[in-house]
Amino acid sequence: MSTQAFFTRRVANPLLRFLLSSPLHGPLSGKLLVLSYTGRRSGQRHSTPVQYAHFGDDLVLVSAHPSTKSWWRNFREPTPATITLR
Repeated sequence: MSTQAFFTRRVANPLLRFLLSSPLHGPLSGKLLVLSYTGRRSGQRHSTPVQYAHFGDDLVLVSAHPSTKSWWRNFREPTPATITLR
């Protein structure tokens, strides 16, 4: 695992999950939400901060550099998920 990936997974993501789920979410909530889902192979529950955009009445989740991400692969088939937004 690269240094950047390690930092993102072990430091940045846990900090962002905490902030986005707390009353301190304000400055981040306009662009980030917490996506919670069950892994398709592991069956384990995962929560990850994800960038989003409004598209009419819908939310569109954005995966910058999708080749370095894995969360979106869990949604190739319709899968229940929970979002924490604002």
